[in-house]
Amino acid sequence: MSWTVTEDPAAFDRAAGAYLAADPIRHTIPLSVVANLVAGRASYDATLFGWWTDETGTVTAAFIHTPPWPLGLYGVREPAAAELVRVLAEGDHEVGEVNAEAATAHLFTDAWTAAHGRNTKAATGMRLYRLGELIAPEPPPSGAARRAGLADTDLIARWFTAFQAETGGPPADQHRSATTRIELGTAVLWEDGGPAAVACCWLPFHGVARIAPVYTPPARRGRGYGGAATAAIAQRARQLGAREVVLFADLANPTSNALYQRLGFRPVADFAIREMC
Repeated sequence: MSWTVTEDPAAFDRAAGAYLAADPIRHTIPLSVVANLVAGRASYDATLFGWWTDETGTVTAAFIHTPPWPLGLYGVREPAAAELVRVLAEGDHEVGEVNAEAATAHLFTDAWTAAHGRNTKAATGMRLYRLGELIAPEPPPSGAARRAGLADTDLIARWFTAFQAETGGPPADQHRSATTRIELGTAVLWEDGGPAAVACCWLPFHGVARIAPVYTPPARRGRGYGGAATAAIAQRARQLGAREVVLFADLANPTSNALYQRLGFRPVADFAIREMC
């Protein structure tokens, strides 16, 4: 039983792609991240990927790290957690945060603390939702949805930047991200006397499309624009062939969690982001 690590997303996809695709809802993040890297739609200054094989040579766990985003862990259990801590330390690979289903995150951080004598602390709790039957907002807000165009790039990039600042996400090239979403046809604006909210999704991978982000500027909040934009992008995801539509919501934000459930999203699993001190 051992970890194999690589900096090559294509090699990782060949080795661990089938394992991740067996549960494409829970593994929506690594599937979409790796697919976008392989397709050249995303890039990071440093990447590291790995897969754990059991005594039969079967892949039973995986991780991805695309700084500045947290280390993502999938299916990691003992002894894989303790061994991964050792592998990362031997490779002088820095980890600032870890993101995994809650039990896995705690297992890894316990192993980290035991190995390094350093504490970890909770940063964010996230809930993964999948869409059942879409329930359109009733009554709907005034205005209508439209596909974003390249003329909207600067606006959407500013809103992406504001979203990251509000949610504590790491800085990134939001202009490139906005352009990519627009060119893929996966960005929707809600218009009401001008743009009022934006909602985006990733292309479906293994039948699953993930909505992210959804943003309404502060001056436009409280009027239902975010919910209407979310419903519109969910419909767009299904037009693009998604059999399942998913999203993550911050557990510290009861407003967004209640909104998504009113739209027909149902809980799948809770994830934890923990900071390595």
